[in-house]
Amino acid sequence: MNRKIPSLLNGEFGIFYSRPIVNMYMDKLPTSEWREFIKILDCMYAGEDSSAIVSMIEHGLNRSTRNRSLFYLLLSLKLLVSNDENDELYNKLRREFGRIPSGVRKEVAWALTNYYGLYHPEREIRVFRVWSEVYEKESSAKILLLVGRARSAAQRGNRDQARDLFEEALKMAKKLEDPQGLINVLNDYSWYMKQDNIEYSLKLAERAAYYSGYYDEKLSSASCVLDTLSIIQHESKDKGLYNTIELQRMTGFEKDGPLQTLRDRLAVVELEQSEYPNEDLTRSYLKKHIENVKNTSRKTCVAWDNLSYLLNGITRRIRGVTLRKIIVGLEIAVDLLNDPFPIVNEYVKSKVEESFEIAINELGKLSSNDAKKLVLSTYSALRDRMGSFPYLCRKGVLLRIVEACSIDLHTLKEIAKRRYELMKFIGQLFDLHPFLEGRRDAAMKFLDVMPKRKSEEFISGYLQLTEKERVIIDTFMRDYARYNRDWGVKLEPISELKLFVQEYGLKNVPSTLAYWVLDTKRCRTKLVNLLMKFS
Repeated sequence: MNRKIPSLLNGEFGIFYSRPIVNMYMDKLPTSEWREFIKILDCMYAGEDSSAIVSMIEHGLNRSTRNRSLFYLLLSLKLLVSNDENDELYNKLRREFGRIPSGVRKEVAWALTNYYGLYHPEREIRVFRVWSEVYEKESSAKILLLVGRARSAAQRGNRDQARDLFEEALKMAKKLEDPQGLINVLNDYSWYMKQDNIEYSLKLAERAAYYSGYYDEKLSSASCVLDTLSIIQHESKDKGLYNTIELQRMTGFEKDGPLQTLRDRLAVVELEQSEYPNEDLTRSYLKKHIENVKNTSRKTCVAWDNLSYLLNGITRRIRGVTLRKIIVGLEIAVDLLNDPFPIVNEYVKSKVEESFEIAINELGKLSSNDAKKLVLSTYSALRDRMGSFPYLCRKGVLLRIVEACSIDLHTLKEIAKRRYELMKFIGQLFDLHPFLEGRRDAAMKFLDVMPKRKSEEFISGYLQLTEKERVIIDTFMRDYARYNRDWGVKLEPISELKLFVQEYGLKNVPSTLAYWVLDTKRCRTKLVNLLMKFS
């Protein structure tokens, strides 16, 4: 078993995907020097302090002097967790590369190339020939190297070279199906090239957000990716900025960044608010946009005398529906940062209504089963549901939505129109943020694996769960899709999972990995107990 550890961690699975293998070995390996190596990886995944990890590595090095494979693997980990340049260790590993056991050379070369790409991206790649081209060509480490060189070229003003390097790295990341490489390339590409083509940069940033949602359950890349996307959306005046900022409040963002004022502003948006005091600031804003009361009345379907009373301050409170009619009828380009709060709030509500009407029309084109899967997968993708969609999380509400979506759209419309929260959710079925779309697509791929009858059974069982139980199943669905690829290994699910896997037509390997990727035995036990309810 010990000899398989390096290749499983960095060969078949790679660093991004190897979390379940680490957990599996942590559970199964007896106390040994290899178990200590796995423990170090576990701490790295948990994001523990690098100085503590280095201390663990030093302890392991002192115990592994006779095990050359483990010794050099630990040195490569030390190189990876260094906060500063560590050229001395880098050169030591380069000089001694020929002495490294062949079974772990690929892993050490990966660490060397990563370090090189981070600190010395401008040197020529041919410096690696001492390690043989086997370790140079098309690896996640080389992607990092190319991105580093592309960033340097962009900073020097060599835009053409930067674009070529980014494109080469992007092509390689797609071919290798390297999640972290793909996210990093897209994010850096969009940021460094936005001066040249803001529209193309926006597309790149949206794809980075999509892949971050699809691959990254721990949200390790979400903060950086969404920060890049929000800034590009702000500069390009993209209408999706509000949704990105809403997500950032759940995933984290850079404090006091360039969009902090806007984040603070949008944090107070209240979809259920229907009236506002008729303050001077709001009246002054409306007067700037209403040149002729009668023409405005005709365009907005608001009675001219009501408009006159509103503008003259006779009306003490303004109805939200009146503001929405004015915004839509006059096609006002609302400034989320500077316009009065009632205008911003009703603008957001008008967009919710617009997306809702589109969704109702699109739902009518889907089969009953497809509509159910769309609703469930979209629901599963949402972040902080209890905070953002508290009514939708109540017992029986999602069940009513699913039934109405697949049977009676008129009833669905009547149910949803009572609450903007429900209208917002239904609107997102066909207008979802790229980050959430990635999470939804992962869940949808899980549902698509099942035969139609079994997917119906699974959805029915899911609807009976509590909100806390659904969160656990949501994670399992996404992780199954992420690990559903050819790994070149055979893994059997634990005995308690076998019945569920067989009954729903799932595969052994992704089911097993989706189980082991959970960090603690307690979490894994909860998952098994829930899945047994479906069998």
